[in-house]
Amino acid sequence: MSSSSSNAVRSVVVVTLVAALSGCGLLTGPTSEDAGGGKNPSAPPSAVQSDPATDDTGGEAFDVDGVETAAPLSGQFPYFSIPDGYANPNSEIPVDDYGRIPFWTGAELEWVEGKVYQSYVHAADGENFSSVELKKLVDDLITDVGGVLVTDSKMTEQAIAEIDEETAVNYVAGFGDVYNQPVVTYVVKTSEQVLWIHLCATSASASWMIVEAL
Repeated sequence: MSSSSSNAVRSVVVVTLVAALSGCGLLTGPTSEDAGGGKNPSAPPSAVQSDPATDDTGGEAFDVDGVETAAPLSGQFPYFSIPDGYANPNSEIPVDDYGRIPFWTGAELEWVEGKVYQSYVHAADGENFSSVELKKLVDDLITDVGGVLVTDSKMTEQAIAEIDEETAVNYVAGFGDVYNQPVVTYVVKTSEQVLWIHLCATSASASWMIVEAL
């Protein structure tokens, strides 16, 4: 394929993803939180650090085999619930028994096949939304069971262009505004399963997705 044709294809996919996200109301502008309103935790998540990799040529490839094995998880898939103070504003999306989902590693996309859970995340009734607080709560939730942070960084346009239209539309509730906001990725590896967790938050809402790899 010529360079111009390749660029055209990438542009179409990027536009499609952005359109899908916009249609679900996730591409939102600043809120009062950006001006000092909303919840104001005393400090950002200590365990969440920005990944130095900014593209697929400057970062190291992630190897899940190198992740330390954690204790078996209790309960059933998706094993984690939306933290207190936050909720899914819509009807719960049924778990997809099989999906192929791209997870951003800070350097490239890791395509993971398995069972998929996805959800929008908004402030619960009577609460204010804080992306800083939400990230901290999710970080605590996952690291407390031995999960590890893979990256907290923005996806490259090239990576976004690799996401096909069908995947972008089917899992828009889980992806969130990946075109404009940083993506937080975690892995939890036990002797029984490997979970990948994706979180993407704006100043007003968030989306997250959990996949139990086959």
